[in-house]
Order: sequence, then C-alpha cells, then structure tokens
Amino acid sequence: LVAAAKVRRAQDGVAKSRPFSDELQSMIKGIVKKLKGSGLEQELPMLKVPEKVTNVGLVLVTSNRGLCGAYNTFVMKRALKRTLELNAQGIVPKLICIGKKSLIQLRTRWEVAGAKYNNTGIWFGMPDSITSATASEI
Repeated sequence: LVAAAKVRRAQDGVAKSRPFSDELQSMIKGIVKKLKGSGLEQELPMLKVPEKVTNVGLVLVTSNRGLCGAYNTFVMKRALKRTLELNAQGIVPKLICIGKKSLIQLRTRWEVAGAKYNNTGIWFGMPDSITSATASEI
C-alpha cells in the first residue's frame, strides 16, 4: 500500500508538470518555425545540425535503493543498447549517473557486455522527494 501511494503521488506530479512541458515544446517549435529561412538559424548553435556527431552524453536516472527494480533494469538496458549502437558508429559516450543503481550496473553488466563508455565520475544521489532545490543541484 505504501509503495502504491508513492507511485500514485509520483504519477500525479508527472501529470501536473505535463502542461508546462507541452507549452514549452510548442514555444520552441514556434521559435524554430519563425527562424527558418531568416538566416538567423545559422548563428544559433542549438539549431545547427552537425555534419558528424562525435560527442554524445547519456544521463542515467535510476534510484538509490529498492522498489524500482523493473524501472532501473529498463533504463540500464536501454542505455546499454544505445551505448552499443554508438560504439558501432565509433562513438564512446560520456555517462552522467543519477542514483546508486546505475553505478552498480555499470560495474557488473556493462563491462560483461563489452560496452565502451567514458564514466565522467559525475554522480548524484537520487533524493526521496524531488524539490526545486534538489533538482537544481542535479
């Protein structure tokens, strides 16, 4: 029951943030549409499409402790798959880990799979409840 209540609270938080996310996405799309053809898109680095990608960073967000096993496993499997895809292209991604479970799985599963990655050493503990202060710290 406690875990279900926590999941429900987390789902409510995500649902509350959705209107903000949708509005932000529509604003960015509107700006990009207005800039297309104006010549300014060449000056803005965020709108430039690189010829060849050589630097990739992955942010792995997992938990510090239990009750999220399926989520942690899913995140790490997807990240490992993406890392192996990037390795096939000759790219070694840089990893930033949030939560202890990502560090543990890096040492066990990823080395066995032969994935090449650059662990930046940047690690943040996942707080039990996320506030604006803890989010800005991450």
